[in-house]
Amino acid sequence: MKNQNSIAFLRDPVTLGEHLRRRRLELCLYQKDVAASLGVTPSSIWKWENGWTVDLRFIPRVITFLGYNPIPCPADFIERLAWYKQVNGLTLEQLGAEMGRDAEQLAAWLGGQHKPCQRNRKEIELFLSDRFQRSA
Repeated sequence: MKNQNSIAFLRDPVTLGEHLRRRRLELCLYQKDVAASLGVTPSSIWKWENGWTVDLRFIPRVITFLGYNPIPCPADFIERLAWYKQVNGLTLEQLGAEMGRDAEQLAAWLGGQHKPCQRNRKEIELFLSDRFQRSA
């Protein structure tokens, strides 16, 4: 197990994996312990801690394990929608079902191919504001 000096290099983690490693070391846990609590393999924890991207479906579990959300919420409403999708581990289909929208339409908005009209923009902002009020 690593000592407190080995945690010093993780004072300012950037990636989700770095946050995960810092929290694991703070709790004096092995990768296999974190893997068991997240329902993944120890090799997944190793990969995430070493620069691999955390699979979308596991992001909510990692955030829960951390006890905080290290992914900053952007100001732009479309970027905020993408953030909401990411931190909740949603596929486009799941987000579409939650919003009552077509997944292809969401993909076009989130991918920057199309911009929502004023009415759709207001609906997106209302959807997000409702979700943020529930989590507060």
